[in-house]
Amino acid sequence: SRQREHMMHERQHAAKEAVDEEVDTAKAAAKAYKHAARVLETQRRHAGLPESVYEGGFDHDESLSEGWHDEAEDYGDSAENHIEAFYDKVEDKIELQKAVQGNGHRSR
Repeated sequence: SRQREHMMHERQHAAKEAVDEEVDTAKAAAKAYKHAARVLETQRRHAGLPESVYEGGFDHDESLSEGWHDEAEDYGDSAENHIEAFYDKVEDKIELQKAVQGNGHRSR
């Protein structure tokens, strides 16, 4: 029925929205980590540590942050693909059931 299809589309949309929110949270955390790394770099520089220490530390932390950012996007894309695949399979089963029921009514 149309109501069932509408409810399924709403649930699919809600699931994707939840994934988007989690991805945004993870990306914000990666950004915050990078910002903290920049602050630490500045503090190390002001403390008189060698350039190799404060720049090397920041480069390492920046690389971690960017990796986490990319992973968050990749996991988000993967989750959305799984959500779509799940709902596609459900819709296929509903369509098959409709076809089977439709053929049963015709043969009577």
